[in-house]
Amino acid sequence: MKKLPAALGIILLFTSVVMMIGSNIGYGGSYFDWDSDPSPAEVAAYPNISRALERNDWFKVEIGPSQDWNDHLQPADSSVPAPYQPVFVNITDPNGEETEILCDFMLVSESSALVLYNITVTESHGMALIHFDPPIYQTKPGIVAKAMETGNYTARIVAIMGGGSPPFTMRITKGIVVTEWTSYAYLLYPGIGLFVASAVLIIYGFREKKTSHRRKLDTRAVTK
Repeated sequence: MKKLPAALGIILLFTSVVMMIGSNIGYGGSYFDWDSDPSPAEVAAYPNISRALERNDWFKVEIGPSQDWNDHLQPADSSVPAPYQPVFVNITDPNGEETEILCDFMLVSESSALVLYNITVTESHGMALIHFDPPIYQTKPGIVAKAMETGNYTARIVAIMGGGSPPFTMRITKGIVVTEWTSYAYLLYPGIGLFVASAVLIIYGFREKKTSHRRKLDTRAVTK
């Protein structure tokens, strides 16, 4: 028995089995694609925007701050790590129910516009699962909510702390659900290759060494 090839063969055998089993496994995930909406609603230099939505639609309200929102910034505190502008936004559903949201627009740098940093729902009616959509993978930050009724939804700027012009832009986009599946099928063929290699090593390692037996000649003379 050759211990090293045999041990290596056993290790490769287990590795190949794991890879071949894993090739049948995968995982899926879903996310909202906000850029594929064919007809987003958008206004410029106006304090409110409306859009017709269907029940169970997910939508995002994006707000582009006006330049003069930088004139009355609040100092950084424990909730926002840089100077910021608090803005109250109301979203009204088709039944006239209003949800009030406090939006904190933070100053990232002196040469850039304010960026929505976080939101706080101060009063909620008519909508569900309101949350903040951070700027990930080049998406714009915004208020994400689920429509509970079919009809028009209106987002309106109701208060800008310290005053200021209407937002530079306001936009409502509808989320398109995208589901992606990641498979480990690519592990199958390497797993088969390792399985074959492990079989060769195991056979080689456990093969008994052939020994040759030579007949010994008795040279002693027998005398009577």
